Amino acid sequence: MSQYIDQEHLNQIQNILKGVGLTADEERTIRYLSIEETYTVRNIVSIIAKARQAGPIHSENIVPQELTQKDLLTTWGYLESLKNIYERKARESAQRGDDTGRSLTADYMRQSAEISAMQRKLDREAGTE
Repeated sequence: MSQYIDQEHLNQIQNILKGVGLTADEERTIRYLSIEETYTVRNIVSIIAKARQAGPIHSENIVPQELTQKDLLTTWGYLESLKNIYERKARESAQRGDDTGRSLTADYMRQSAEISAMQRKLDREAGTE
């Protein structure tokens, strides 16, 4: 997969987010997402479209529910899959051997470390630590 922004992907994501005020960090994330495979971008755009159709969510309409240990462990597993993707991308970026590759590698490893920290929190919450 190319590490370059796919302009069509970027346009699709930006179009579905028209009218949404994004921070600079959120804009960087949108640009990062535009690098992803077509099916990933299509799914992200579909999720956002569905959320917009559902309308606004008001906190008074949300009934808080406790997460079960199964919920926490399932989330942990999803995070593990995501962490594996970032670690794979870090290895691929490191093979470039240039400044961009080193920068991407550092970013991917930082994201992987952040996921590991979230997993430790989930372990504590689930009582599996």
